[in-house]
Amino acid sequence: MHKIIQINNLKLPLLLCVLPDGALNPSIIYNNRLDYFTRDKWGYPVRRILDIPPGDWEPLGWLNELKEEQLGALVESWERFFPERHICYMNYNEPIEDKGHLFKKVEQKWSAPFGNAKEAFYSALEASGYYWKNPYHEPTEEDYLTDLPKMKAKWRAAQERVLDRWRCFVIVNKEK
Repeated sequence: MHKIIQINNLKLPLLLCVLPDGALNPSIIYNNRLDYFTRDKWGYPVRRILDIPPGDWEPLGWLNELKEEQLGALVESWERFFPERHICYMNYNEPIEDKGHLFKKVEQKWSAPFGNAKEAFYSALEASGYYWKNPYHEPTEEDYLTDLPKMKAKWRAAQERVLDRWRCFVIVNKEK
């Protein structure tokens, strides 16, 4: 139904609250609870309360609606002046330890930081072990050459870590 995912590799601690389809008006009450509404089978609003870890939490908004400026405040960034002045954002999947260099050689391939905060934010979620789509295909009986139960278990485990951008409500901890 709903779950809370804590992301700690950003500048500020963050909670992704994965809410049910059709959840309405999420807000924080009493500083450690998330209040939202769903609809019952007749279409009437039903209030739901989700406990969140203690802290000074502030709602940021739905993940699919966050602006570049909001995400830029959460991810690591630095300025580059060559060939022109621009801001680079960290690729959390392949972090660059020395921010003075634009590129870092990782396993015989060159990785570069991102040019926008949204890509950097999504890479932080992916680096925390979450996906936008399951990296494995759903096993079928046609996969007879492999261990089908093991493949199904692997697929199910990955499927539990798939996020839906339209169901994730983001809140940040202001007290870091």
